[in-house]
Order: sequence, then structure tokens, then C-alpha cells
Amino acid sequence: MTMQSETIPARMQDSIAGNSTVTRTGSVAAGRQIRLSARTATLLAAPVTVLATMLVGSVVLTVMGLPLFAGEMISGGIVNLVGGLLAAGAILAMMGKGTVGVAQAGILGIALRCGAVLMGILLVQMAPLGLNPTVLVYWAIGFYFPMLIVESALIAWLSNHLPA
Repeated sequence: MTMQSETIPARMQDSIAGNSTVTRTGSVAAGRQIRLSARTATLLAAPVTVLATMLVGSVVLTVMGLPLFAGEMISGGIVNLVGGLLAAGAILAMMGKGTVGVAQAGILGIALRCGAVLMGILLVQMAPLGLNPTVLVYWAIGFYFPMLIVESALIAWLSNHLPA
């Protein structure tokens, strides 16, 4: 056993023995690892956050018996999705510069997302879609803050997983 522990890393010994291990970038389920690269996590952050916020918002409003305003919800979600993807683009562009580049891109990404959401709200309100402007702004804000939290968490996660 001593000879085996010198040549086989501890993580592999646990896998060989049948113990399941969890790595920093994935988890073991039924003998297979699910890995999520930094680029994939960055690209998936905005769509997953928008969908989760839509689901939670619609469930909460429906349970409380309040009107949903589906058009405003979808429009606010699309506006925030575009802003989130612009922010992700900035992060992806600066990812090669390490932790400092990701931190700078996080600040730039927040500015890009804020500008895109504001411009998107103005453009959607100008279109003859018959949307309630006040409710549209509330839905846009409702999507904006969860995305700000997710983007900040993503920047922190990337800062710990990228070389300095």
C-alpha cells in the first residue's frame, strides 16, 4: 500500500477504492466527472440567471395572486440577457490577462450591462408593443440585481481559478 500511495495520487486512490470525490471544478456522479470550464461558466451565467429569475418571479407572483405582465417580464429578461452577454464578452476578452484582467473586466462588464439595460428599456418603450413602462422598469430591475450578484460571484470564482 505504501508503494501504491507514492505512485498514485490520493484523489485517484479514492476513486479506485470506490469513494466518490468532489473536485474544485466538478463533481463525481456515478463514476463520471462533470467539469465546467471558466469560459462556459461565464457564458452560461446570464441565461441561467434570467431563466431562474423568471421562474421564481412568476411563481411568487402567481402564488400571491398578482398580475404577471408576461410581455414586460419577457422584454425585461431579453434586455438583461443582452446586457449580461455583453458583460460576459468583456470578461472573456480579458480572461487571458489573469486575475487583474478579470477584475477590470468585471467593472467594465457592470458598466456595459447597466448601459445595455438602460438603452434596451428605452428602445422597448419606444416600440409600439403596448407594454406598461412602469412594470417593464420593475421587471428590468428585478432581473438586474440577481445578475449583479451572479456576476460578482463569477468574478470572485474566476479570480480564484485563474493564474495571477
